Order: sequence, then C-alpha cells, then structure tokens
Amino acid sequence: MTENECKLLGKLRRVDRAEFWLPTTRLLQMFGYVGTAFVDRPQWDAASRAIRMDLMACPTSTEWPVCPSLIKSLSALDENRTSKFRELRVSKMAFAISLEDHFISEAVRTSPQVKAFAFDIFEPHVLNKLFEIREGRVADLDKGHVRTQVLSSIPVNQSLDICHRTNLQIAESTRDFPDRFAGFACLPMSDPKAAATELEYCIKELHFKGALIPNHASGVYYDRAEYFDFWKKAEELDVVIYLHPSPPHGALKEHYQGNYPAELGQILGMQTWGWHADVAVHIQRLYFSGLFDKLHKLKIAIGHMGEMLPFMRDRIETTTRNILGAHKRGWLDVWNENLWFTTSMFDLTAMSCLLKTTSIDRIMYSVDYPLVDMEEGPKFMDDLKKSGLVNQEDYEKIMFKNAERLLGLKVKTSSPDRSEGSAVHL
Repeated sequence: MTENECKLLGKLRRVDRAEFWLPTTRLLQMFGYVGTAFVDRPQWDAASRAIRMDLMACPTSTEWPVCPSLIKSLSALDENRTSKFRELRVSKMAFAISLEDHFISEAVRTSPQVKAFAFDIFEPHVLNKLFEIREGRVADLDKGHVRTQVLSSIPVNQSLDICHRTNLQIAESTRDFPDRFAGFACLPMSDPKAAATELEYCIKELHFKGALIPNHASGVYYDRAEYFDFWKKAEELDVVIYLHPSPPHGALKEHYQGNYPAELGQILGMQTWGWHADVAVHIQRLYFSGLFDKLHKLKIAIGHMGEMLPFMRDRIETTTRNILGAHKRGWLDVWNENLWFTTSMFDLTAMSCLLKTTSIDRIMYSVDYPLVDMEEGPKFMDDLKKSGLVNQEDYEKIMFKNAERLLGLKVKTSSPDRSEGSAVHL
C-alpha cells in the first residue's frame, strides 16, 4: 500500500460511529460503523472506488453526512480529482430540532385520563417508545438525524402533582443528555393559577423552553377570563406555549359518532379531523377574546402544518376585518407576530399551503415521535428540497434555525456527537 493509503487506513481504524456517516450502504457494510481494519488490498481498492464514485456523483455537495477527514484523505490519494471535491457540506439533517415529540411519564402512565388517547390503535413497539426518554430514544434521534428533541408529556389534563412529577422526570433527561433533550412543561390547565406557577418554576428552576398544553381542560378553553394571568405569565417569561390537540370532550365527543363503528367515530374526532379543527377554533377564540390586543408579545405554537388554519387564513381575515372593528390588531397581525407553526406530519400539499401563507421564519420541524416514525422526517425533508418549494436557507430555518431563535437553543454545527465544522473545504 502507498504511504497515503496507510495513513487513511489508520484513520479508518480510529473512526467512531458518530463520525462515520458515509454516503453509501456499500461503504458502511464494508467498513462497519466502528473502525474496522481492512483484510486485504482488493477489499481496500473496492472501498476506495465506491467512495470516489459516490462523491463524484455530487461534486459540490451531498445530502448525506460525510466524514471530513476521510474525504480529505481520499482526495489526497488522487490529486487530479481534488478540484471535484470543492466543498462537501455535512447535512443539516444531523442538526434538526424537533418540537412535538411525546412521552408518557411514570406519573401519567397510571392516570385514567391517559386512556382518552386510544393508544390501542398503535403497535406495541410504538407504545414502548412512549415510555423511553433516555438512551433508547437517543438512538432513535440519531436515526432521524435529530440533534435536539424537546420532550413533552402526552397532553392530557392532569393534577398539579402529576404534572410536577412529570416535569421532574423530563428534567432528569435534559440534565443527563443536555445536547439531545430540552423540555416543555406539563401544566395543570384546569387550575390556571397553579399552571402559571408551575410554568414559572419549570422555566426558572428546570430551565425548560416553554410548555406544551392540551387544547382544552376537560372541555374548558383558555379564552376565559380566569386564564388571562396564565397567558400574561407566559409573555412575562418570554416563552412559547405549544397548543396541542386533545381528544374531544363531552357532547363534542358524541358529535363524531355516526352510522359506523364507534372506533371510527373516535378516530374522526381525533387524528383524521376533529381535534385538529378544534385547535383552529381555539386559536380564533383567543383572537376574538382580545387576548392578543392585551399581550402583543405572546408566543403560541401549533403543529400539523397549522391545524388547517393556513387554508382558511384569508377567509378569516376578510370575514373578521369589519366585524372586529374594536380590535386593535387584525388577524394577520396576530398571524405574523404571535403564531409559530411546526410540521409534525409529512405532506407536501399541506406544506405548500403553509409556505404560501406563512413567513418562513415561523415554520419549524417536528416529527410527532413516536406516533410517527423518526425516519420519515428525513425522507420528507429530502422530498421538500427536491420539490423546489424551499431553498437551502429556508431549509435550514425550518430544520433548526427558527427553533434556535424561538427557544433560545443553540445546536452545534456538526454531527450529533461532534462540535466543529459544517463544511469541508478541500
């Protein structure tokens, strides 16, 4: 072997799993994730050719993370091809922040309220992931190219005691895995004063980034006067409140039953329509109540590409423009200044509507893990890039930059276990 080949072989022996994300399945199979020495020269030659072919297919950039030192060494083996590797950027997929990802805490697990979510429709392996917020979940983050996941409890209306114990469990994981997990507070929304107090505790003492709350508290919505101090506290703390869909309550639950099995009525009231529309109604209730006139800097996030609101944005504006004459701020003012949106589902048609109605600075990546497979995210974002709906700058804003600004997070510009460098210049 040549001197350069020997040097490269030495590097390959030292490559660890985090750095060794290369663009071909062939290469991974040949080298192994943990540094593995080559057996013979033919194997080395085959691997070297495979790497060169894959990198030559994308001479200026690649959509897959690559090992910077490996690329530099390969180019050194063949000086004539160095110009082909002008700049190979590490994929920003490795640095994603996901905001809507859930778990069931030990405290929530035994509460009767959690049964409202009809988890029996999910596979057992999905349910198992709901209880895991340590090493097992970190492994899934790596598969989905997510650097930081904001942990949140399944949003059901709970007592202060259950919420507090849930928050302490979240805090354990954010403490033990500070680069991989951040926290959204679980709050007792039936008691707005207690909710405001627990929110302040979670922000100031546990260093959470906001709260994710159920869309209603057993049928009670948060436009009522007794919730004003809660919203005021959120504005005072300068944190976002993520309003998440909740199962329909009371008469609304019966509204979705019809001439079909009860299980289908349950799904109609939740995943296929009802609870998404209910979030859209709730946002309008808050707007109609004049909340945003009083709290100009309030921050609210909603998921699932805007919970149908982007499709109705202009109709809401034109219909309310004259009716709500007493309001100091119009619907579009609130839309552009107080609301943020996450993906938390993967559909290009819905994403196109969101992009056409919303500032790119207010759209953020979310998976809805583990109810949605973590690996579906990279596939969707790859399709989004190929669609031409976003450029590279837009893509990075969605993946992590907007969330960094909103939450006060800082994602390292490297693979999940590296700290330097997002580009390789050769």
